[in-house]
Amino acid sequence: MTLVGHLDEWGRYGDVWGYTDPITEREYALLTARDHGLSIIDVTEDQPVEVGFVPGVWDSKDVKTYAHYAYLVNEYAPIQIIDIENPAEPVQVGTLDVQPDVSQGGSHNILIEDDYLYVIGGRSPGGLRIYSLEDPTEPAFVGEHQPTYYHDVYIYGDLLFAAAIYNEGVDVLDISDKANPVHVSTFTYAASTYMGAHNVCGTDDGQYIFVGDEIGSEPHTRAFDVSDLDDVEQVADLLITPGQPVHNCYVKDDFLYIAHYVEGARVFDVSDPTDPVEVAYYDTHPQPGSGYQGAWTIYPYLASGKLLVSDMQTGLYVLRLDHPVANESDAMPTEGFRLGASYPNPFAGSTTIPFALAESTHVRLVVLDVLGREAAVLTDRVWAAGAHEVRFDGSQLPSGAYFYRLEAEGLGTSDTRPFTLVR
Repeated sequence: MTLVGHLDEWGRYGDVWGYTDPITEREYALLTARDHGLSIIDVTEDQPVEVGFVPGVWDSKDVKTYAHYAYLVNEYAPIQIIDIENPAEPVQVGTLDVQPDVSQGGSHNILIEDDYLYVIGGRSPGGLRIYSLEDPTEPAFVGEHQPTYYHDVYIYGDLLFAAAIYNEGVDVLDISDKANPVHVSTFTYAASTYMGAHNVCGTDDGQYIFVGDEIGSEPHTRAFDVSDLDDVEQVADLLITPGQPVHNCYVKDDFLYIAHYVEGARVFDVSDPTDPVEVAYYDTHPQPGSGYQGAWTIYPYLASGKLLVSDMQTGLYVLRLDHPVANESDAMPTEGFRLGASYPNPFAGSTTIPFALAESTHVRLVVLDVLGREAAVLTDRVWAAGAHEVRFDGSQLPSGAYFYRLEAEGLGTSDTRPFTLVR
């Protein structure tokens, strides 16, 4: 990986997330400054520039986005809801007290999937709470599941995989009824009996998940085949250095991105999840050390292909992955246009479709059913030259196979790709 830019303004950091302005198409990093609040950083150019800031409560450590809102998470205080429609002038528009009857009852982490906010960690006892984002400024409580403390969750369709770091292994929940999550199964592995499961992420087809251990006797990432929940099988170990804990992971296409504390930012080709191959590495913490220092999160979903990495001590790193296969969908065409692979695919509610234009032109992007009938028009306007992405919400369509087709006026014939909507 190549370092594109670096910014260190606040001294101590947690999570990082990405945001793209839908009007200007400029890209931003949302970086938690744990002692100060939320830093909003323009990463469109090579040198990152902080353009906005929202004060927070001490130990603000996680952030996610929904539409033009950011949700800043604190372990000891309510979630701050921030309007970032103008990233240079962010405005706090509300708070969400996820444990109103608990002193210092915040949360550790959140996940936003489709139109719901999933809150995990925190106090009493720190399991799962689900909120509707029908009104993003006032999330409404829907349901909960509180058997034990969860540190992180991953969702595929109607299944939620929860890392029970202080218990044993990973709980699997059916969340088809958000008001009443139901425990389906729990799977363990040898090291999980000594605690450790911190984070979970998964492949686009939902057949494999990756579980990273942050504590315990053998902290590293493991791959599991979860196609049969009655017979979950560990299929690979992703071990960097024995004894070194691992933090957040995400999957995009066939690549697994891991923030590995002192072991830096790591990228694995997981096109065969049973045989992961490391393809890239960047050390944000080159000095000697071990334990809970260094890379906290690596965010891989910007349309430009830039990677955002937060280092706990030294701030934001903007990287570019110099791997030809990983860059294929992000490469800028010298002429015509390129239509990329949607992610995730299959998808349960919404998915993102990337495309790139060699020059400004009128673009029509539509969704087709298997009979070739238009099921949705995603855009029908002029777009500037460059890399773009469009979000498709399929929640109103029946599950099944679909296609998305892009027509770029004057830039050649149309291009069509398949994707699958699941429930």
